[in-house]
Amino acid sequence: MNLGLLAFTILVFCTPGFFFRRAYYSGVFSKQYFKQNFVESITSTLLPSLLIHMCGYFVMVQWNFEFDIPTIATLISGSDDVMLIIAALDNLYYHFFKIFIYFFLLNTLSFMLGYLWKFIVRKYRLDSRLKLLRFKNEWHYIFSGEILNFPNVAGDSSDINFAYIDVVTEIDGASYIYSGILLEYILSKEHILETICLSNVRRRKISDEFTPSSDYYYVPGNFIVFKYNQIQNINITYYNWEEVETL
Repeated sequence: MNLGLLAFTILVFCTPGFFFRRAYYSGVFSKQYFKQNFVESITSTLLPSLLIHMCGYFVMVQWNFEFDIPTIATLISGSDDVMLIIAALDNLYYHFFKIFIYFFLLNTLSFMLGYLWKFIVRKYRLDSRLKLLRFKNEWHYIFSGEILNFPNVAGDSSDINFAYIDVVTEIDGASYIYSGILLEYILSKEHILETICLSNVRRRKISDEFTPSSDYYYVPGNFIVFKYNQIQNINITYYNWEEVETL
């Protein structure tokens, strides 16, 4: 069996699925697309590719495209017969323009469908309601407040504009609490929180909580960065713009 020919055929066949998934896993969820290895990526794109090719089939019929059964059979089987391979490649070369147009239009459609499906899932909060559709970036749901839309969590994220974060960290043996508005966060490829950035930061020692000197000290600068391995715990409070003056 010609494994190289078979692998190439599967890869080309799966391109619509790749484009669909790339559009779907975009923005804050893009790391989920890159997390999978090559074999996992191929497997997870087979079903969407098959469905999209079914749509492409009806397009080909309308355009009077014709299936070349011997060529397709040769490519899928991974045949070692040199004469069959040469004949298949000749047919591909002869119909290259039609094949190119077909995959160009199909991949463009796949990309648009990926964005459309993501738009529907996010707009109607299907990922919050159905665990099957939930993205693996759990920190987005936590920091954005969308976790309040989960079936087993009380609340609603509709009025949330930003998250106010309290971070406990240790400096020279003393525990400090830093409080500020969440500005940005960075995840590793494994969706592990690596860094968070806070603005409008103030701090105090935890031991000063019940003493007269418990007032916060405002930290100068535009923002402060915390490495997750330096953080002992995180407290999150959600606010809307009408509540800004309470901070």
